[in-house]
Amino acid sequence: MSAFEDYAAALEQFKKADSELDQTAKFISVVGNLLGKKRHKVKLSHVPGSFPASVILDNSMEPYDGRAWPDAVKLNQMLSAWHHAREKLKSAWQEMPKEQREIVLPPPREAMIVD
Repeated sequence: MSAFEDYAAALEQFKKADSELDQTAKFISVVGNLLGKKRHKVKLSHVPGSFPASVILDNSMEPYDGRAWPDAVKLNQMLSAWHHAREKLKSAWQEMPKEQREIVLPPPREAMIVD
């Protein structure tokens, strides 16, 4: 593969890992905020456990799919994949000849943060 193809593949891999982690973070944030402020309006679906009939019948409560909540192992796998994809993307960018870097979009800002 050429340096450009390596970069394009690394960019795609990073975007996929970043999107998956972003979706998970948003889900955790939404449910977490509700648990902190309006826990009486939270119920999870598709996971073991039961609720009182009044909760089950309350149509004002939006159920959140409990399968979307990652356990620590899944979250760690997602973070690991993101970090590996980030390193691969940074390396691919650096290995691409300067002439090619000047004509393609650079990696997303999230991939290049150093602090």
